[in-house]
Amino acid sequence: MRKTIAGITTALMLGVSSTTFAASFTDVPADHWAHDRIIELSNAGIISSSDKFNGDRVATKYETATMFCKLLADVKGIRVADQNEPFTDVPKSHWAHEYVATLANAGVIPTNSSTFDGANQITRYELAEMFYNAFANKSAETQKLFSDVSENSPYFKAVQWAGDSGVMDGEGDGGFHGDRTLTRYELAQLIGNFYSAF
Repeated sequence: MRKTIAGITTALMLGVSSTTFAASFTDVPADHWAHDRIIELSNAGIISSSDKFNGDRVATKYETATMFCKLLADVKGIRVADQNEPFTDVPKSHWAHEYVATLANAGVIPTNSSTFDGANQITRYELAEMFYNAFANKSAETQKLFSDVSENSPYFKAVQWAGDSGVMDGEGDGGFHGDRTLTRYELAQLIGNFYSAF
């Protein structure tokens, strides 16, 4: 089912049609719930190919920035480049420097702090904010409300938009649970759902 909300078109798809995959990970069996999304993103170069995916491990902000920047390069043509780095803890010698700097300069990740803290685990709030900053029509009205996200939350608009657009939804109890961290499986599923629908 497709719907257009907040200026983008998304497909609310839980199942994925089977295709021929070139990539594979020894720890992601074909019957795993995130398998098709992981393989699709790997084939697109959004996830780096490797022997193992380590999907049960919680994703870091560095890993999320890298995957998200590659998503933007693919669907929006954003140029990943060696740009001025606004964060003191992400030197040019760091493996994620170009991805973090590109997202920061594009306004996708906030730069109101001097540090990025990229080794920290990514939260649902932070991912919703990235999607919102990269893809939302911010003038469009949104209606989705979550019981645990107040209008005073700095993530309120991002979470509303994520819920309205179908990019991210709650967890069955009316709450968004934005402070919860995301495993690499969950991150790949959310980014893969958006990639497939774009």
